[in-house]
Amino acid sequence: MLGLRRLFGRSRRRARAAEAAGQYREAARLYAEVGAPDEAASALLFLAARAATLHERAEAYEDALRFLPEKSERRAAVEIQI
Repeated sequence: MLGLRRLFGRSRRRARAAEAAGQYREAARLYAEVGAPDEAASALLFLAARAATLHERAEAYEDALRFLPEKSERRAAVEIQI
């Protein structure tokens, strides 16, 4: 059990480091890997907010939807943005 905590703790720290470095897609992947879909979606939503083009923004929103539950309020707000 301790080994899993170390692995997931390490991955979560790597996700935070990726986020801090502006690598939001990598951060989302790492958050998803440790079972943190809300954090994965948040990283992608932050990417969408910083996107330079409409196409990049739409891609980030669509990717964020993969991590948000069907009936969540956040999902509805993202769907409106697309």
